[in-house]
Amino acid sequence: MHILEQMAISSSSKIGEPYIYEKYFPLNFEKYVCINPFDGQGNNYKYWEEVIELLFPYFKKMDIYFLQIGNKKVKSLSNCIDITEQADINQQAYLIKNSLGYLGIDNYALSLSSFYKKIIVGIYSRNFVSNSYPFWSDKKNCTLIFPKTDAKPSFSEHDPLDLINKIKPEEICQSFLNFFDKKTKIKFKTIFIGKDFLNKTLEFVLDKDTNPQQIPIDNPIIRMDYHFDEQKLVDFLRYKKAIIFTDRVIDQSIMSSLKQNILHVIYLIKENNDPNFIKQLKELGIRYTMISYLDEEALNKHKIEYMDYGLIISKSIDKNIDLPYSNFYYKSSRSIVSGGETYPTEKDWLSRNKDTNTEKIDDILLKDLDNLFIFTLDN
Repeated sequence: MHILEQMAISSSSKIGEPYIYEKYFPLNFEKYVCINPFDGQGNNYKYWEEVIELLFPYFKKMDIYFLQIGNKKVKSLSNCIDITEQADINQQAYLIKNSLGYLGIDNYALSLSSFYKKIIVGIYSRNFVSNSYPFWSDKKNCTLIFPKTDAKPSFSEHDPLDLINKIKPEEICQSFLNFFDKKTKIKFKTIFIGKDFLNKTLEFVLDKDTNPQQIPIDNPIIRMDYHFDEQKLVDFLRYKKAIIFTDRVIDQSIMSSLKQNILHVIYLIKENNDPNFIKQLKELGIRYTMISYLDEEALNKHKIEYMDYGLIISKSIDKNIDLPYSNFYYKSSRSIVSGGETYPTEKDWLSRNKDTNTEKIDDILLKDLDNLFIFTLDN
């Protein structure tokens, strides 16, 4: 039973059509679809950027714009015209009424779109579709997507299972495109999405002079494990705070004199390591994290030396993941700046030199799995 019907029964009322007060909102284009991707709470799909990136070329050919609406300030999506802080709820009603369709989450905008008999592609997770489908819509004008799972919705503001993000971007894209171009099939298939794909990082390999004052973010990462140059590290830290990733001991005098600009140190423990480095960091009051890719047997030999300094986070490489090793593509949340170029993964950085031994290059890519969105472009 629909929530609206349940409320009507509970209050001994009849369901009628609401009166919607609409206010004009000026636009300099006529054809557009409304997208309401977030609600600022727990009903947030994480991969809208990928959805719009896939849809944008097709809708651009049709001269159809994406208009991002909402009643709370949220992230602005690329290739969308964001009016979330400009249009109030009554102006949004006007915009939805004059749109070609709605794409987004199950919220007030979907209900308004239903009232105006618009094309709707809605994604659900906190309620069953049968409980909150677009009440005034014709079924032929709606595609309602619930994640393919046996788990039940949370029926609350927040979803501890994060069900909404089980929905693949291409399913949303194809469902919406079908209403405008039934003949076109999107050649995209999601293979894997890493848990850190949305956590963007900017990392610097100090193999070339770098001007830290031109770096636009507040927490860049310096990869001393890729190229160890203490003088360039000093030159960097004099002007910019940073996170240091290292597998070698950095001179204590450097750490002491510039500790105010060291946000965090990530120490990669290999076979050759020095627990005194962590001891020094602790004494200097510098935050640190210890990680290792050593197998369990090898790592156990070193744990007792670090037991007074915290836990070592064991990083394993999953070689059993089912990847199509031919004809697959990936996007990365990492940006590795080296020699004036930017690389998305350690594999790409290592491959910059043609004489690099690439015998185990795919194993190196697997180290980046948490940061990758892997897909194919097959039919």
